[in-house]
Amino acid sequence: MCSTVRHEYADVNKAAAADQNGWVQNGTKVELLGDARPDAIYGNYAHLLQAYYVPKMSVALNQAGVAGVGAAEAYCDHTQDGSIFQSEILPDSLEVRLNGSLLNDEQFTFENGRVTLIPEEIDLEVLSQCLQFSYDVRQGTAYGDNEFIFQTGANAGMQKEVSIASFDNLLETVSMLCVREHDHASQGLNVVDQSLAFITNELGNMGAVQNSLEHIASNLANQT
Repeated sequence: MCSTVRHEYADVNKAAAADQNGWVQNGTKVELLGDARPDAIYGNYAHLLQAYYVPKMSVALNQAGVAGVGAAEAYCDHTQDGSIFQSEILPDSLEVRLNGSLLNDEQFTFENGRVTLIPEEIDLEVLSQCLQFSYDVRQGTAYGDNEFIFQTGANAGMQKEVSIASFDNLLETVSMLCVREHDHASQGLNVVDQSLAFITNELGNMGAVQNSLEHIASNLANQT
């Protein structure tokens, strides 16, 4: 979209209609109309015409989660992958500044993590633009427990609640392992030991739940 046209360093007004004086944009071309067209001068075969246009300004914001959130803290400074927990930008926290000026909601759109400026609603400086973004990212810290309620009898209130910790949290913990150096590998073994202890404990918990449900099922079968 063309925003400014200059002829011999002087600004040319934009024509309000095709039959008036000024410049108009026709596709990718800029045309001068009426009195805006330069006079033909003998011996002058060139005219300096400058057209400034605004390309589509769209920026994807970084909303990647932080590695290690909700799990063991990273113990090395090596590059880690992002968190497995989902994260999202809070739209109400987003502030967009153009050349230091805060833009309002009518001057840009925010969709699918991408900010797109609306050229018709903003004033741009020639050749120099500075975009700044400020926003908050909301990120999960852990997968919740898997909870189940079993009806264990014919009467109301005869229920058994079962809670099993999510094993998916181990994926986040193990993703922080680093074995590039001896000290880091030793610390990594502690993380592995803790993960194995968690698995053993939850397997025992699930075994106890299974035994309890089998006992309840047996009692119900005997009552019938």
